[in-house]
Amino acid sequence: MPLRISLAFLCLSIGLPASAQDIAPFRAQEVKPYRAQEPAAVQPRPSPRRESPAPAQASSVFFGTFGLAVPGVAYGWDNHATQTRTNVVAAGTLTKSSLRVNPDGTYEWNSAWDGRLIRGRWVSHRDGILLQNGQEKKDWVMGRLPNPSGSAVVYLYDGNSMTYHGTPKPGGR
Repeated sequence: MPLRISLAFLCLSIGLPASAQDIAPFRAQEVKPYRAQEPAAVQPRPSPRRESPAPAQASSVFFGTFGLAVPGVAYGWDNHATQTRTNVVAAGTLTKSSLRVNPDGTYEWNSAWDGRLIRGRWVSHRDGILLQNGQEKKDWVMGRLPNPSGSAVVYLYDGNSMTYHGTPKPGGR
């Protein structure tokens, strides 16, 4: 045991300078405290799922009857413990749901999920329109998806996890 201590001391002493006179103590600078300004009156912001403060007129792309479908999804994840990758593909599905949006601020949703005809009102929303009290008594945002063909493809989103895609039904405008 004494040999180990001597060896450690020898290794440490070889790396140290002959004198500690070159070491200067650290001098911290004085820290000036920050004084915050009195906060201005905070105005409540609208909920992202509610009507924006200055709603724009809804685009006519949202008016008409749309057939709804649940889009498919593909995803993968890596398990680093087993060094494997798992890919999952879930096919989408056509539903027997349809949605008619009228320019007068009303809508009719034939819901396959709830099994009923839902009649309600819509308001302008920053992403398109907001269908109030729709399927499952939730508010649904209806927005437009990019589509190179130019036809109106829309999405419905409940703000949580459920999404539908809608395409215009022939003669439904």
